[in-house]
This record gives sequence, structure tokens and C-alpha cells, in this order.
Amino acid sequence: MYRLKLDPKERISYTYFLISTAWIIATDLLFVKGDFRQVLYQSCKGLLFAAITSYLLYLLIEKNYGAKQKIQRERNEAVETYTQLFEQHGLPQLLIDPLHGKIIQANDAAVTFYGWSKEKICSMSISEINLLSEDEIFDEIAAARSQHGNHFKFVHRRANGNTRDVEVYSHPVQLHGQKLLYSIIVDVSEKKQAQFALLRSNQLLKLLVASIRAMMRHYNKQEIADAVTQALVEQGKYAMAWIGEVPDNPSMPIALLSKWGDTTGYLENIKITWDSTETAEGSTGRAIKLGKPQTSTDIQHDAGYRHWRQSALYSGFRSSAAFPLFHSSRVVAVLNLYSREPNAFDDEEIYYLEALAGDLSRALYTTESLMEYERIDAERLAAISRSKEALLEAVAALSETLEVRDPYTAGHQRRVAWLAVAIGKQLGLTKQRLEALNIAALLHDIGKIAIPSEILSKPTRLSRIEFELIKQHPQVGEEILKKVSFEWPIATIVGQHHERLDGTGYPRGIMGEEIMEESRILSVADVMEAMISHRPYRPGLSLEHACLELENNINKKYDANVVNACIKIMRDGGYQFLGMSGEPTDSIWLKCIP
Repeated sequence: MYRLKLDPKERISYTYFLISTAWIIATDLLFVKGDFRQVLYQSCKGLLFAAITSYLLYLLIEKNYGAKQKIQRERNEAVETYTQLFEQHGLPQLLIDPLHGKIIQANDAAVTFYGWSKEKICSMSISEINLLSEDEIFDEIAAARSQHGNHFKFVHRRANGNTRDVEVYSHPVQLHGQKLLYSIIVDVSEKKQAQFALLRSNQLLKLLVASIRAMMRHYNKQEIADAVTQALVEQGKYAMAWIGEVPDNPSMPIALLSKWGDTTGYLENIKITWDSTETAEGSTGRAIKLGKPQTSTDIQHDAGYRHWRQSALYSGFRSSAAFPLFHSSRVVAVLNLYSREPNAFDDEEIYYLEALAGDLSRALYTTESLMEYERIDAERLAAISRSKEALLEAVAALSETLEVRDPYTAGHQRRVAWLAVAIGKQLGLTKQRLEALNIAALLHDIGKIAIPSEILSKPTRLSRIEFELIKQHPQVGEEILKKVSFEWPIATIVGQHHERLDGTGYPRGIMGEEIMEESRILSVADVMEAMISHRPYRPGLSLEHACLELENNINKKYDANVVNACIKIMRDGGYQFLGMSGEPTDSIWLKCIP
């Protein structure tokens, strides 16, 4: 059976029309008597009136009902839009119940930032994330609800236990009839750290200026020391600064020259020496003995502070730094600084303070003229030069000793050194790197000392087993040279000189950028010299054949820049000098190092 389907507003109008019609017909039949035509006429007028009023009622309901539907539709769209914005926003966002502090909802960015799952976050209260006390948190929530404040600075805890500085922007919102706080969280930890670093750098610069002015203003040692320690505490914001003079006897206590900021009498209750006892284990004693700045990042856990730990902590000190002061190349005093914060002395701060210590040393202890200093400096440079010459002579002597065991390659290491340094110069290596390359080349076959001389001097080609034994010499050489205190990475260069870019080299099979540039240079120089040199079991190759061999292996075994530099050197006269004359006749050092 067909059923008429009407919406609510149509049902109301239809019902009204039926009731009105029934009422009109009933009243006409009851009250209009006699003439049926008159009854019909009155009923028709009533029905027309009922139809018109029903239609007007329908329009009125349509207007009101449609407006409500539109409002509801717009509200639903707004909620959907808000939900999408909330979920997809790149910043962490939370919805918080202001009455209980419970987190109602969190977006994906908040899950990523805090490290908990969404279900876990939504089961937590804001007090489990915010490091403020609950009373302080609800005070801030009240401010956000009343809109007396909507920008807050907090420290929030994350799932891994780390804390982050955040700025929170909160506004009250109503969602599904519930009043909530909508909060956007901005991580400002790095910004805050950068601001602190900038502030600290400015503070350090002001400290240096104040200290230098103090040194320039005074000429007496005591006055200079007092002025600098005062500036360090007042301008540098350190808890305490003191300068102690170092006695000749290591067991005697450090003599106090000046102090500032010692409000608890800390220095009166301790004894610091620079001998081998426990009273020399702190940063002060270590700085004197090592001649380098020393720090204690956390006095509470520093084993070197066990002798004075309680006194230091009672005075409020949590970290310290000590800087040796030199005169005539000897530590004569030490500058000591203390902070109330752990890890207070970073690398930048140490750098500035070390520079200040150098200026303070000169201000306190310099009595000689500028010419005397220049003379001392010249003697120091001459001593360094003599040390380098002695080192090179020793290296050359060792190289010649190795060649005695392998007469077929006599002069090989010196010729390789000449070519390697020439390539290094072509590639723009610094003087220090050229020095390292020269020494590494002179010693690159030192590992052959572990190989029987019968194999080294064998006049025929080596067997596979003999060659495998030969292949061990780079690693043996590296192990030998590791025990020598060079100022350059000589051992590593030697250990890698048979490695190849494609990983087919030995002993480790490393490849590409893993191989030091010096080793890449040494490998090409070694191969070039070996190819053009005569051996009992084969004649030397021509220059063109040797160059072709290198070019065919560019970016496979050998570095392209190194090969191109080597070929240019050989074609520009290096072949005649290296291949025809046997070996360089002048001093390698003078020829190779600018």
C-alpha cells in the first residue's frame, strides 16, 4: 500500500489543514441551517481560508526550520574543518578539560613531539607533562579560561625523560557543548639556547674588555691580580675567582695571590698542591702539571674533587676551570674560576678564557723587553726547525736501512717521496701536509721489515703465497708507526697506500673517500715509480705505457686529480729526473717542501 512520505514541516501544515477543514465543515453544518447552497458556499470559503493559512504556516515553518538546519550544517562544517586543522597541523596541539586538567585530545604532531601514543596522551593530565606544580598549573588554566592571558612559557616533559622549553598559546573553545582549552605548543628550546649562547658570548666579550682595562690600568702585580679577579666575578658572573702562585716544591701548597667572591672561606679550608697526592687531583693541580686548561664539569661527581667536595658544595660551587699562567715557558701561577651551575664551561668559553689567561700571564710576569721576547721566539722557531731536520735525517737513515734488505728497490722510497710531494704541491696541499706526505713516503715500505729478505730479493716473480705475505706490509708498517709520536697521521697514510678507490686494494679493502688524500697521492707515486723502474724479472715501462696504465684506471683504482697531476709532472721533466737519473740527488726536503 502506498504511504505518503512527508517531512516534519509538511506534516504540520497538512495536519493543520485537515483539522481546519474538519472544524469549518462541522461548524457550518451545525450553525448554518436551512439552505444547503449557503452551507456549501460558507464551507468553500472556509476551505480556501484553511488552504491559504496552511500554506502560510508551511512557509513560516520552512523559514524557521531551514534557518536552524543551515545553522546546524554550518556548525557541523565548522567542527569538521576545525577537526581537520587540529589533526593535520604541524605544531603540537592539545584539547584540555580546564576543570580537571585532563587532556581530551592530541594531534599527530603532539604524539611525535611528546613521544607517547595518542591513547596514552589522552589518558594523562597536563600536570604529568608540565613541570609546574598542580596549583601553578590551575592558576595558569584559570588565566587562559578568563582570557586574561593566552601566551605562556613552560617546561614540558617528554616520554624519553628529556625536557623542552615551550611557548603555549591557549584559548577557551566550546566543542560538542563542552568548554575546553585549545592549546598550541611551540618548541623554543633551540631558540632559547641560541639566545643564551649569544648572551653568554656578549658577556664574555664584556669580561675580556673589563679584564684588559683592569690590566692596563695597573702596573703592580697585586693590583693587576685583584682587578682581574674582581672583573671575572662581577662581569663574568662567576661565583668565585682566584689566582695562586706555584711553588718550586710540588708538595708545598699553592700560594694565594688574589681572590674575589669567596664568601664562605672556602680557600682557607683547603690545601692544593701539584704533586702526586690526592691534594693535586683537582682541576688546579692538573692544570699545573699538564700545562693546559682543566675543567671539572660537575664537582658533585668528579673523583678529583673528593678531597674538597663537601667544602665546594657547601660554598655553592658545581663546576670549575683552571688555566695555567706561564712565564719563561714554565707554569708560575694558575687562574681558577668557579660556577654555581654544572657544565658551565663550554669550548667557546674555554677558548676566550685561555686567551685571557695568556694576557694575564704577560701582565703579571713580563719584565723583559719586546726584543728579548722576539729573541726567545726566534730561538723557539729555530729549535722547532732543528727538531724537524733531525727527524727527517732519522727517517732518511731508517729508509736507507730498509733498502739494504731489498737491494732491487734501492732508492725506491726516496724517489716515491720526491714524486708524492711534487704531486701534493701541484694539488695545493699545505706545508704541514706536505711534510707528513714526505715522511710517510720515505717510510711507506717499513712494514717489509717483517718479510724474509729471501722473498724481498727473489730475482723471479713471486708465488701466490709469497705475494700474500708481501701484502701484509702496509698493515705491519701502520702498527710500527702507531708507536711513534708524529704530529701528523703518518701511520694511517702508510697503512692505506695500497688501498684503491674501487675497494680492490689491501689490506682492508676500503674505498672512495675513506682513503686519505695523502694515501691516494702516495699510491699513485708508488705505482708510477714501480712501473718505470727496472726489476731483475722485467724491464721498466716507458713513460707513455705507465701513463696509459694510470689513465685507464682513473676513478677505478686511482684518484683522477692525482693521476692528472702525476702525469703532468712526469711529462714536464719528472721522468728524466726520476726515471733516468736513478733518484733525486739533492736533499728531498729542500727540493720538495716550499
